[in-house]
Amino acid sequence: MKKNTGIIHCDEKDCLKIKKINLEKTNPINWLCKKHRKNKFKPKLNLKTTLSISLIGILLLLFLSEFLSPKITNISDINNNLLNQKTQVQGQIFNIRTFEDSNFQIISIKDSTGKIDIILNKLVNITNNQNITVMGKVTEYNQTLQIQADKIIINKI
Repeated sequence: MKKNTGIIHCDEKDCLKIKKINLEKTNPINWLCKKHRKNKFKPKLNLKTTLSISLIGILLLLFLSEFLSPKITNISDINNNLLNQKTQVQGQIFNIRTFEDSNFQIISIKDSTGKIDIILNKLVNITNNQNITVMGKVTEYNQTLQIQADKIIINKI
């Protein structure tokens, strides 16, 4: 940049525009001619593009959260730290309580580490001693942890 007494050349390469300014009171951005000052601060992406990219990212995260299942957790590892979080457990059914008037079932399962109740808001055709995989949210009822089932898979042995 060439500074002369009150005269400044545009800061951009190969620009021949000259401007008279008060060097002590001016902002360095004013050392560019109007053409280069305008281009210097032009946004690279417009608002529609950035909003579209953000929306696609949010939709992708929602899609992935629905289809990616959590890792299988031992029943004994389920504690208050997992409350209201999705989890996946495997176990063998040892008790089924069906409330047909409410369209509701409580299934008790066990694995080698412990046992837990699974809550279903629909009636499922299952029997004792079946091995199942349950995906759902850990909840608490009467100070006892249970799993509100989203999905049940009957495992083939």
